[in-house]
Amino acid sequence: MRSTEQLERIATQYRTGELLSGELKEIATDRITGFLASHQRRRDALDRLEDELEAYRLTDTERRQALERAGVPCSLRPRLRGQGDEG
Repeated sequence: MRSTEQLERIATQYRTGELLSGELKEIATDRITGFLASHQRRRDALDRLEDELEAYRLTDTERRQALERAGVPCSLRPRLRGQGDEG
């Protein structure tokens, strides 16, 4: 049975009183638990997010240049590694 059909059937049963609140909560809990378990398996199969993103991180020089081009005042820029008091 398609998911949409299942939802329509559950909604009808709940509206008519065939399905009680506790039973509806049990259905929701089962669906959510299944979704979260599947999500966790997929997430565990990935490498650490930090490792995946490392290739896309700006170097301090690139970050400094981007802030300068964006017109961010020196007083608002974060102090970066190797940056002296020249701001």
